[in-house]
Amino acid sequence: MNPDLKIIEKSLEKGDYTQSLNQLKSLAKVNPITENDGAIIRLLMVTALVGKGEEKEAILTCRLLLNCKNSDIRQRARQLLSVLESPKLERPYNWSLKIPSLKVNVHKLKGNKLGEGSSKKLKTVNLPKTGPTRNLNLGFTGFVLIVLIGLTILLSGCVQITTLIKIPGPDRISLSMELESAGNKLLPWQANFENSLKSKSSGLHIEKTAPGKQEITSEILHAEDAELLLRQIIDQAGKQSGIKLNPPELSLKERNFLIGIHQKLNLKLDLRKLPKIPGLNLKVILNLAPMSQKIDTSPATAKIEKKFIEWNLESGEINFLQAQSWRWSKLSLGAILIIAILIINLLLQNIRVQLGFGFPELPP
Repeated sequence: MNPDLKIIEKSLEKGDYTQSLNQLKSLAKVNPITENDGAIIRLLMVTALVGKGEEKEAILTCRLLLNCKNSDIRQRARQLLSVLESPKLERPYNWSLKIPSLKVNVHKLKGNKLGEGSSKKLKTVNLPKTGPTRNLNLGFTGFVLIVLIGLTILLSGCVQITTLIKIPGPDRISLSMELESAGNKLLPWQANFENSLKSKSSGLHIEKTAPGKQEITSEILHAEDAELLLRQIIDQAGKQSGIKLNPPELSLKERNFLIGIHQKLNLKLDLRKLPKIPGLNLKVILNLAPMSQKIDTSPATAKIEKKFIEWNLESGEINFLQAQSWRWSKLSLGAILIIAILIINLLLQNIRVQLGFGFPELPP
């Protein structure tokens, strides 16, 4: 970091916002925002502007930093912007104490000198009593809680959550979930979510595959057990974010036709109680048998790529997916092929006899 910036940071800590802002503006002219020092300079300018009460200019500077190449600075600017743009809380009238103006009539005091022993005395001003401290009403407390919860969700919303559903065999489902933070650091929400899953579900394997990335995998389960596990995961995710989500519905219906099994998967995710959070991306990837696939999704359309089906979820909506596919039986198909070969062989021998060649014989 530039040595001048360290000096300016110490000035900001002391509360010298005006001088620090002037120095930062002069440095910003020679350091563009595309450089690392230029981005740090503008981040310090936001602190100085907020200290001086110039919040509009601070918001404009934060928006410019959202296009910075440094992901850490982008994350810090996004957090500052969410706080600056949050609704202002109006101070209740009974929180402030107004002191009456104590103006002394100067003209009356001119004739009275302090050494003359005048019998006139200044009148004593009786200030009003403040009274006992009152408790905050429920309406104000509820409003503060809603704002704090909203800021928590907003600051932790820059996460991409991808759920992978695999169907390796009849009545078998494997679940895995990948959580990736945009700031390449684990958010407090992710750490709390991991701890809650470890305490509630013992059949999950949780590991950190990269900075800010978590991978949660389960064993191969029956369809009913997979639905219960998915409900536990959604329930814990809702509790950690302060949102009570409706339980998901997952079902796998199968019909055996000897030569193959017809599988029908239904998945319903009710996200009507989940608000649209900037930076939150929810996705489901489904791995089905590649033969005779039929997909129906709403409200977003799924993309089919070979064995995988990619489906983006919509917040505030009921997301529904229905997928059908065939899983052929290798043993049954092999038996049918052998029977077909035997039938063709018998037909060829019958044609040979009818042509007068007789049955095949060994040489004398």
